Amino acid sequence: MQLYLRLAWRNVWRHRRRTIIIVIAMGMTMALMMWYDGLMNGFTDAIYGNAVKVLGGNIQVHAAGYRAQASSTPLLPLADPQAVIKAAEANPLTLGATQRINTGGLVTSQEGAFSVGITGIEPEKELSVNIIGQNVKTGRDLTSADMDNILIGKGLADAMGVQVGDRITLVGSAQHAQMRQRTMTVIGIYDLGIPDLEKQTVYISLGEAQALYGLPGQSTEVAIFLKQLGEEKRGHQRHETQPARLRDRIVRGELSRPGFRDQRQEQCDGHFQRNHHRYCGCGHSQPAVDGSLRTDA
Repeated sequence: MQLYLRLAWRNVWRHRRRTIIIVIAMGMTMALMMWYDGLMNGFTDAIYGNAVKVLGGNIQVHAAGYRAQASSTPLLPLADPQAVIKAAEANPLTLGATQRINTGGLVTSQEGAFSVGITGIEPEKELSVNIIGQNVKTGRDLTSADMDNILIGKGLADAMGVQVGDRITLVGSAQHAQMRQRTMTVIGIYDLGIPDLEKQTVYISLGEAQALYGLPGQSTEVAIFLKQLGEEKRGHQRHETQPARLRDRIVRGELSRPGFRDQRQEQCDGHFQRNHHRYCGCGHSQPAVDGSLRTDA
């Protein structure tokens, strides 16, 4: 063996220029591969991160029974959303936690009627975690004091032929399948550079949504934003990381009281979604399309 090693060493340095060229070429190839891998991971994290910020956070907490009716976006109010927010904000991995009211409906103008999702938000709290408010290009962002004002996307504004200051009619589904209608002023237009996404959702203040849909002081969802994307999956795999503790604290601690139910009493209602897989509490994986954890409280 030593003889072979000596022969190999002599052969390597017999043509020093060739050896140096090969070593440099291999080193540059490995460096470029590592750089490209990091670049692609950065693109992936940016895409997922922006999607999570637009579509409702890393974790969503809903009232019991929401999962069975999710396709119709039911207005099921949480019994104690402040308990959820308090538990979430106590975790060092949490960037922010906000209340929301989500429902579906129509917005109409002279150009016609358009189907949209209607989201009531806390604008000041959402500004630091949601890129919608950060990309208002015309007009201004919502405030908590705004009533009869609405924030829409540029794609929807173009399709409806409206501008800031114009009035449009909002029709939304309230509790018990009742329809509520109100004429509102376009206060701002956000631009994400994706017209199809901008047509999907309109935003009003949480107070306006509570008044419009008969939910005084209530909300139907708590959206929790984590500081780092991907913590949900690791929390599920190890069961000892902070996201897992956050999940357990929400569904077993603060929410183990009348009006809530333990997550494990349902059939995997709470589930982790990341990299196109859903990781349920039962250990099974199912197809998914986003990177969030959703929990019915």
